[in-house]
Amino acid sequence: MKRLSLRLKTILIIMSTNLLLVAIVYGVFANNWFNTIQNYERHSIQSDLSRIENTLERELENLTTIATDWAAWDDTYQFVQDFNPEYVKSNLNSTTFADLSLDIIAIVSSEGSIAYGKFFDLEENRLSPLPPQLVKELSPGGILLNHQSPESRVSGLLSFDHRYLLVSSSPILTSHDEGPIRGAVVFGRLLDSTLQSGLADQTQTPLRLVPIEQAKADPQLNAVLLHSSAPTEKSSELQAITTPVNHLSLGKNKVEGYLLIQDIYGAPAILLIVERPRPIYQSALRSIVLSSLALLFTSALLSLLMIQGLDRMVLSRLSQIQSTIHEIASKRDLSLRLQDNETDELSRLADDFNEMLENLAQSKAALQHAQAELMQKAAELAEMNQALQAEIEERKEIEKSLQVKTAQQKRLFEIAHHLSASLNVQQVLERIATGAREMLKADGCAIYLLQPDGRTLSPVMIIEAEYQDEIAATNLDLDTSL
Repeated sequence: MKRLSLRLKTILIIMSTNLLLVAIVYGVFANNWFNTIQNYERHSIQSDLSRIENTLERELENLTTIATDWAAWDDTYQFVQDFNPEYVKSNLNSTTFADLSLDIIAIVSSEGSIAYGKFFDLEENRLSPLPPQLVKELSPGGILLNHQSPESRVSGLLSFDHRYLLVSSSPILTSHDEGPIRGAVVFGRLLDSTLQSGLADQTQTPLRLVPIEQAKADPQLNAVLLHSSAPTEKSSELQAITTPVNHLSLGKNKVEGYLLIQDIYGAPAILLIVERPRPIYQSALRSIVLSSLALLFTSALLSLLMIQGLDRMVLSRLSQIQSTIHEIASKRDLSLRLQDNETDELSRLADDFNEMLENLAQSKAALQHAQAELMQKAAELAEMNQALQAEIEERKEIEKSLQVKTAQQKRLFEIAHHLSASLNVQQVLERIATGAREMLKADGCAIYLLQPDGRTLSPVMIIEAEYQDEIAATNLDLDTSL
């Protein structure tokens, strides 16, 4: 595996450290900025939703006030009993609907008889009968007619034929707010584009209304509904008309807040959506990008300056020291020295290394001198050893020769003793031959007798079992055989 140089390691460490620093700074500040912006946008959206909620409540309060004024009136109290057409003619005409901005007026007796009920088309300025679904809501036992006391009021949102109506129901009393209760006066305003525009103008907030069925069909809006705490089924008890949804939809260019509007039974009916652009977020995003680029540029410049400074003060000097040490090691020249003119740790390291080289050179010279003396002493000892070995060998040879001579003399003494003790010539010759073979350590021995001619030698004693016959049969000539 290829090893990285110290210079490359230093560059990588500096660059990675600065990049990590930039990432940390970017992450901390960007997260803080975005959280601050989101909190501001959340607060702004919540303020918008609160204004819309208050506006809806004021609309219902206004509607309830009007319905109460008409319900607590002696003429209405009498009309619900006698169904007097003069009451309708003088009070319930198109002008009344238009002036009060009403779309529905219904006067119903406690028994469920509708004394008057009309639907008014503001665009066409035309009155028409109540829709069947509204008539069903006005049946006895319905929530709109369920007034148990003179102070009872019912208001909220009512859906019919895929449309939505702000309704208010008040009990029919005398002008002195006395009973018994004879029925209810129900006023209603359609929650259409006109009312929606009015809400937007009053709150200075762009908004749109999405029916709950349509919201459930949209995956994104359906996920928003899951954050709502509103009940999903109808209830016999009166519920609050609105429920805030604890959820914000943050897009790149806009932020959305949600308000769930419930009907008079407490079931979700309409999802109100408030949209706001995100100019602060866009500006912060541009600022963060520019800040990041500035940080990256600063980091790169700082890294370059750090690398150059380290290269001049440390890395280049280390490279020079490494090069000199490599040259000393390759040439085995202890006379070379490191050169560094600074006065810091590296220069002190070079001085210590030079001192070490000097000590090594001195040690090497002393070692060579001692080695030369040792070689000389070894040569002298070798010469002395050779001389001593030669003397020992010489003494061994002399000792050996003395031993041989001693043995020969001893054998001669023994032979002489045997000669003097025996007169048998053959026996004497045999002992002489045996003694000579033993003294000379020969394999065999033969004694020859010189014949009268003075030239021929004849064997008279042979001690050689293997060649005895051949020797006995052969005479030797003094001139040719010896």
